[in-house]
This record gives sequence, C-alpha cells and structure tokens, in this order.
Amino acid sequence: MQERSKFWDDNHLARQQSDSLATPFDELLFVDKDVLEIGPGEGRQFDIVAPKVKSYCIADISPMMFEHKKYDVCRHKFLIKDYDDRFNVRFDAIHFWYVLHHVKKDELGAFVEFLYAHLLPGGFVLFNTPELDSARSDYGGDGIQTTWFDIEKVYEIFSTRFVIVDANDSLYKKSNGWVIKGVSK
Repeated sequence: MQERSKFWDDNHLARQQSDSLATPFDELLFVDKDVLEIGPGEGRQFDIVAPKVKSYCIADISPMMFEHKKYDVCRHKFLIKDYDDRFNVRFDAIHFWYVLHHVKKDELGAFVEFLYAHLLPGGFVLFNTPELDSARSDYGGDGIQTTWFDIEKVYEIFSTRFVIVDANDSLYKKSNGWVIKGVSK
C-alpha cells in the first residue's frame, strides 16, 4: 500500500477525474449522520455532504490529504495503512467515490471487513464501482491503475456483510460504473 500512498499524494486532484460526476448520489441520505468518507481527494463530495451531517471524518492512504485546510473541520482524520486497521469509531454512513477501482482484487474482502468494522449496526455504505466492461488497457489492477471487477464479484463480496438495497447503473457512461448502497447486516 505504500507505493499507492506515495502515488496518490500527488495525484488526487480533478485532472485525474476525467468526466466523472462529483455527486452521483442524493446528499440528503447523510443528513444528521456521523459520516466517514474514504479517499476524499480534493473534496468534491465533502463540499456537498459535510454541511448536512452531524459529524464528518475522512480516511485515506495518503497523509497528504490531511494537509488540506478544508478538512480541518473533520472530527477525525484516519490514515489507512492496512485494511486490518481499526479506529475504534463507528459511523452511520461510509461513502467513497472513485476509490473501489484502486483496491486490488486480493484486498477486496479485507476492504469490506474494514468498512463493516467501522459501521454501526444498520449503517450504510454508498459507493460507485469502476467502469465494469471497458476494453481499456489501463486496467492494471495495481491500485494505481484501475482494478477491473465484474459486478457479480462486487455483489458477492459486499453481500457477505451488507444487504444491497440499491444498485443503479444509470450513470454508467459518466465513468461511474454502478452506484451501490448497502446496509450492514
């Protein structure tokens, strides 16, 4: 994870985000919730969600994220060194956008356990998948280049800890893959 951390220290800004939508979600889902965002980057989702929540925390593999002044209002800033990390805080909601495709295939189960360990019972995750049927050659799977997942595998792994209550592919052609909401079991 150290190689990815170093790469993302300098590569988290909009120039990396192509035509992706900043808000492929209903921000009202977060009203009055204790929220964790994983991989906040330059804060496109933070800017919309943070004013609506009870408390906001961020987690990232890059310590550079924590130097952004906008994140000074966060209750906690967690550095993820490994998906076995536990921060002894649980949330009503965890969201992450344009992050799943930087998780390696062999880390997906540990990533789901990390999410589950940080959610309150009945809490939800909200995220998007990578573009799932692309023929692009940059799907290297190394956590820097996009990791290719098929939707069945995403469902299979996430369903070990979450009930998938919504899966929507209507934004698929805007580099969003599927937008998925799961509630912890």
